[in-house]
Amino acid sequence: MKLWMLFLGIVLAASAARADECWPLRTVVRVIDGDTVVLDGGEHVRLLGIDAPERRQQGWRKATDAVKAMLLHHRVMLEYDSHGRLDRYGRTLAYLWYEDNDAWRMANRDLLARGLVACYTRFPIDECIDRQPIP
Repeated sequence: MKLWMLFLGIVLAASAARADECWPLRTVVRVIDGDTVVLDGGEHVRLLGIDAPERRQQGWRKATDAVKAMLLHHRVMLEYDSHGRLDRYGRTLAYLWYEDNDAWRMANRDLLARGLVACYTRFPIDECIDRQPIP
């Protein structure tokens, strides 16, 4: 039994280390709107697969406030996909994973499920929607 617990502990520790290497942990320091945040170090990130209302459009405040509550000053992991790392404005394109009650959740998917943002078909979310952040 002790050997089994030791093995399980080693596997879990290796998984956590691997997740940090593949999914660097960052902190959201500013929310621009419902689909753009700023990370520690000043990197602007555009959430892939979603399109939030722009300033002065209906729903902008609600989407922006939801992202603030969900991500501001929290650790996140970035997941990139095959669309490239930067958009035409120089923002990093990524799926953002955040910790919620000891589970990692995709912010992009949660905002879409809550009806706060629309699907953005140029960079579709369905390529990643059912993936889990830790391999």
